[in-house]
Amino acid sequence: MGRFTEWERKEIQEAADLVGPEPDVCPVCGGELKEGEGYVGETILYCDNDDCTEGIVWEDAGGAVARVI
Repeated sequence: MGRFTEWERKEIQEAADLVGPEPDVCPVCGGELKEGEGYVGETILYCDNDDCTEGIVWEDAGGAVARVI
């Protein structure tokens, strides 16, 4: 992260803190999570269980902000 200004580093960290750590399983059904790519290339985790309505469970918001900056 050496190419970012102090303000940019702060914004990236705040975004990462908002979503918290990656979950191991879906918080709704307890199913396995699949990994995908978000709109700006960040990592997302989603529940692929047909019976579950959760969808996207977690996204690397810090990574998304870093890519946009």
